[in-house]
Amino acid sequence: MKNLKSLMMAFFAFALMFTSCKEDEVVEPQKNIVELAQANPDLSILVQAVLKANLAGALSGDGPLTVFAPTNAAFVSLLSELGAESLDDLDSTTVAHVLLYHVVGAKVLAGSLTEGQVVTTLFEDNTFTVGLVGGPKVTDLDGRVSNIKATDIEASNGVVHVVDKVFLPGILGTRE
Repeated sequence: MKNLKSLMMAFFAFALMFTSCKEDEVVEPQKNIVELAQANPDLSILVQAVLKANLAGALSGDGPLTVFAPTNAAFVSLLSELGAESLDDLDSTTVAHVLLYHVVGAKVLAGSLTEGQVVTTLFEDNTFTVGLVGGPKVTDLDGRVSNIKATDIEASNGVVHVVDKVFLPGILGTRE
């Protein structure tokens, strides 16, 4: 009888282990978009830009948002192209405009993007165009092509896609 009780307790403990964590349960992301960027060393210049532009609160809010997040290399390339040594050489309004050109006011997963799709951003309803042939990419208003390097990084308030160039909304003029 004692062995039967022990066997039944072991069975219930085993059953409880497997019923407490179902495979089909969706685990909600715990970090918001800003926290995700802060946790990624390759997005540290983006975080600096968000702070300079005073957008941390907006990008940490409820959402849903989609951020096309430029890497550090993308920012370094842009700064070099502009003749700037750091973000300190750019005014906060310009930085805010550039960043808002990377944000969509909805959750847009990579699987829902289509070839030639025009996406409207939070910067004065400016747009960029999606391309899928040869790999996912976006083209800004100046014709700059940015490859999407990582997709569907889930945040508590939206999703992040990592890109290899900074999009420009035309406010800095057309560049060669």
